[in-house]
Amino acid sequence: MAAITVITAEGRRIQAEDAMDALRQLRAGSLIPERDAWRYMLRVADLASRSTGAIVRSDSPARFLADMAAVGLLEVRGLADPTDLGKADAATGGESADPGSVGRLPDGPEVCSEPAAPESSEA
Repeated sequence: MAAITVITAEGRRIQAEDAMDALRQLRAGSLIPERDAWRYMLRVADLASRSTGAIVRSDSPARFLADMAAVGLLEVRGLADPTDLGKADAATGGESADPGSVGRLPDGPEVCSEPAAPESSEA
């Protein structure tokens, strides 16, 4: 039985065992091409942050789902408290980044997870 239900803005319903499983299923049905679920999460969190002006964290699948729900981009039911990372992300299946690369694409630049500050113009 699924522990988490995710409903996308398009009305697609995902039944998942945990946050990582939900993330993998979101990626599988997405038009955003990324080679793994972790990169997909980083990219979508960045896009969502830029479009909504809110911070969408990408340091764990549970926090990502919680933040996406908080800004109204997903509806998420059955998600454990995302601050309890020991339980919420215990079954990442080895696909999550190591602690030293959180917030970065592997072998790549740091990912922006906050909207860029407006540049000042000289008058």
